Amino acid sequence: MTATAAATASAARTRPMDVLRYYLTTLIMGIAILGFALGGQSAWLGLATFVPLLVLDVMLPPDHRERRVGVPPWVMDIPLWIHVVLTFVLFGLFLGGLADWHDGGGTSGWDVLAMSATFAWTSVVPGVTIFHELLHRRHGFPIAVSKVMLTFLFDANRDVAHRITHHVHLNTPADPDTPYRGQTMYSFIWQASVGALKDSLVGSVRSLRKRGRSVFHYKNAAYTEFGLLGALGAAGWVAASWQGTLVVYAVALTSKLVLEGINFLQHYGLVRVPGSSI
Repeated sequence: MTATAAATASAARTRPMDVLRYYLTTLIMGIAILGFALGGQSAWLGLATFVPLLVLDVMLPPDHRERRVGVPPWVMDIPLWIHVVLTFVLFGLFLGGLADWHDGGGTSGWDVLAMSATFAWTSVVPGVTIFHELLHRRHGFPIAVSKVMLTFLFDANRDVAHRITHHVHLNTPADPDTPYRGQTMYSFIWQASVGALKDSLVGSVRSLRKRGRSVFHYKNAAYTEFGLLGALGAAGWVAASWQGTLVVYAVALTSKLVLEGINFLQHYGLVRVPGSSI
């Protein structure tokens, strides 16, 4: 088969919506950015996307069809990187709004609340789906980008626990991301957060010691964890002094609470015999 014939056959197998559906994340971010750019209470626009998404999720039937995306892999990566760029655009507008609020401009405290709610929402939906895809890549750059993006969820090193613990010990007591039957969501949030932090930091130290390196080696995950969180707080400080730092940390913690709540709902009650296939 010639290259032209192969391309024609691939195009015939492609279902356009199986490619375009992944740009829904771009649409959500675009709406959020529009709200921030308009200013004032328009910043609620991003959070308002929750309503149509909820309605569609409830009303549409399950879709288990095989996806037909006869396009090169790099084409499917485009919405991932667009989302990364748009996240920083939205964060930049957020910081600008905080600066205006701090300097006594036209941005009110209620406007800051609207921006905070929308940024927290977009960090989780659709943010987590993008960050999750990047952290599973095998190359350093996408993983590094995922760490930066996960900082907006107050969990820069979550990729470590997700890959070396969650995917190995899924639905067993060894997995902090699996709530046990009868556990409350509130205790699970603590379990998952502490477990992930422990897995990343302790696991990093063990890895360094196995290689005969000092715990102060530059590859210690603690530098990444606290360095990125410090950078997030510093960005808030530059925009609006200590009030800005408190706001960006509060938004990141809110995003994390929402994420862990979803995490709880996804895994609650699931049980697997340790060592059995997943």
